Amino acid sequence: MKSIIAFLCVFMYYASPYRLLGHAMPEVIGMIAILLQLTQAPKLCILKGYGSFMLYMLFIPPLVSLVTGLPGNYLTSFFPVTLIFYSIAFCVLLPNLDMGYVLKYYKILVYAAVALFFVQEVGFHLFGTRPTLYLPLEMYYDDSTLSEFTEIRASMNRSSSFFLEPAHFAQYILPYYCVVVYNTLRDRKITLEFLIFSVVLLILQSGCGFVGLLAIFVSVLFIKGLVPVKLKIVMISALAMGAFIIAYFFISNPVVVELLSRLDEVTSLEVEAYGAQSGFLRIWRGYFIYGILEPIYKVFGVGIGSLEYVAKLLYIPGSRYEGSFMNGIQTLLVTGGIIGTFLFARFFFKMYKRTSYESRLILICMISIFFIEHMLFTPKMFLFVMMAIAATKNSLNLFNNPVGTLIRQNRKSNNEIKS
Repeated sequence: MKSIIAFLCVFMYYASPYRLLGHAMPEVIGMIAILLQLTQAPKLCILKGYGSFMLYMLFIPPLVSLVTGLPGNYLTSFFPVTLIFYSIAFCVLLPNLDMGYVLKYYKILVYAAVALFFVQEVGFHLFGTRPTLYLPLEMYYDDSTLSEFTEIRASMNRSSSFFLEPAHFAQYILPYYCVVVYNTLRDRKITLEFLIFSVVLLILQSGCGFVGLLAIFVSVLFIKGLVPVKLKIVMISALAMGAFIIAYFFISNPVVVELLSRLDEVTSLEVEAYGAQSGFLRIWRGYFIYGILEPIYKVFGVGIGSLEYVAKLLYIPGSRYEGSFMNGIQTLLVTGGIIGTFLFARFFFKMYKRTSYESRLILICMISIFFIEHMLFTPKMFLFVMMAIAATKNSLNLFNNPVGTLIRQNRKSNNEIKS
């Protein structure tokens, strides 16, 4: 049963392309894992710093919105399903998982995803189409059938492996890549594994992948004690030289031109009626929504139930999207206000201080993606937190422990991912 539960937790995000009776498949798999764990008489405890954040988000923003008369769905505000679900997962699954199995299955699934990615890339460049292995299940997108979705993915310029989108594939393998980077630095040896995963993230051309790569390598330079000063100088010099070579010799290369055009989209605050808007919507729009809130809501938040209402208060000429999508940081600011964001940051730093170097790279990578993706209370966030716990050398210190030792730790298994 331990191995089954561990596999379900690692496989959860693999199922992002599917739904079951209208429910996202990762949550369905997560619920099955929770129910199976509850049959094993689990020992319940919570990550340090998470309790105060969870209680605040459950009660204060909804009460403030209710008292001030802010319109919204108060059932959703006082019963936020995703917050409750992932809080239960944190309390039930994370303290009881056999991290040896987690690391074992995660490595297998990562390698399987990378293998399919290379098969797809080779197939696309040789035959103009890529093989896909999507299952005949209800697809995540309501307006898309399996055949339609498969046809689109087979002809796109970028491969997605088993996942819904290229960004999801990048997010799945980034925690493993963090460990690979740490092992490379620790052993002072560039391995084939490091080169393969670096190439995959570059070929993928995913914004999440690029942001994750940037966050990892900046962290390597600034985390004290991770690498010696001489090596940092070498790394900075190599990066500077590489940037110069690309800018001087390959500035007209189609791949470089495409990357620069995507960078322009990300950095631009302007919205064109018929132009690309993905970067603006993912990175900037939520701050404009937060900016129009009244001071009381900026401090305390509006709650999940009023998120859609306040999103519709903002009108941006030329924008073709009026929904409530925001990245993780913006979701924290709007729903939890300054106080909720502070409590989440407090939880993050408490966890960060008690983890090992490889786990810190995973957590930093997660927060970096918060700035461009909706990560809060999602399978992505659960994956990153779980892998940070699995990779750390003393996960016992990450949990509150009011009634004695609540976690059975297998320290030997925590190092299997490095083998």
